[in-house]
Amino acid sequence: MTDEITRVLSRLRVGAPVRAAALDMFPLLLDGDEQPLEPPYAVLRDAMAAGTGHVSEVSAQGVVPSLRFRNEDSRPVLLIDGEELEGCKQNRILNLSILAPARRDIEIPVSCVEMGRWHSKSSHFRSSGRTMYAGLRASKMSRVSASLAREGSRHSDQGEIWESISSKSRRMGSQSRTQAMSGLFEERERQIEHITAAFSPQPRQVGAVFALRGKLAGLEMFDAPQTMQKYLRGIVEGYALEALDTEDDEFGFGIGREGHPAGGKVAVTLEDVRELLARIASSHAERFPAVGLGEDLRIEANGVVGAALVDAGRVVHLCAFARARS
Repeated sequence: MTDEITRVLSRLRVGAPVRAAALDMFPLLLDGDEQPLEPPYAVLRDAMAAGTGHVSEVSAQGVVPSLRFRNEDSRPVLLIDGEELEGCKQNRILNLSILAPARRDIEIPVSCVEMGRWHSKSSHFRSSGRTMYAGLRASKMSRVSASLAREGSRHSDQGEIWESISSKSRRMGSQSRTQAMSGLFEERERQIEHITAAFSPQPRQVGAVFALRGKLAGLEMFDAPQTMQKYLRGIVEGYALEALDTEDDEFGFGIGREGHPAGGKVAVTLEDVRELLARIASSHAERFPAVGLGEDLRIEANGVVGAALVDAGRVVHLCAFARARS
């Protein structure tokens, strides 16, 4: 049990589900007595747009698992687990959530999501605005947690990531010339837009629990409604791609009952969602120094794999995925 996570989850109310295609979202709302916090940081996309946040290769030669982030802002900048960066020598995703200190350069751990390119197309990265699709993000998180526990590094299994993208590309008929994860999203932009349009941030919403085809899939939570509002669309896109991958009915994660209302079967209930929150709250978390500010908390127990970025007792970002019971 981890006090910070237990405390913050106990203060949330589960809202009524919103549904589109095979994807359900259960909003996590601040209780009526809780005052929304003002985030004391900028998010990566806004910092990049303002010209105060810059992500680049670590050198002219580049290194696949590391990038450099320069923060010229007077505030910290939040980068989240699974966030996609496009450009430079190849597209990457963040291996974990980071609160980058103000006015400093740091190296950030990443994974490649574009196997067929290693040449520069820009001097700096841009944010795609989306996160890695949910099933791969769950397995990547588990690999990074194992790397932290084993050797204090924050490495994913790069081969596993490439194989997952290749397999999904074959199933979904992606034509990406460089085998980029972005191709999967871009080629289904209209379908993904149709799904994401159904999911708008609600007042006092700081998080969400997602279910796919009647199985609990994952949780995302931030410390402020403003942050959730900025990230919700990109997170939903990662789940929407899974909802469209109809040939892959086993996501490698998820608990709950089989089936989905579209198929006339039992759906995930509010009680199922509350059970997931209780399992996360009661799970032991290993603590590690964060990259940047705060602590990196890692959970892999009770059928859950998760990670939380905590700074000064505040759970800045919590991401968790339900795993099938063994």
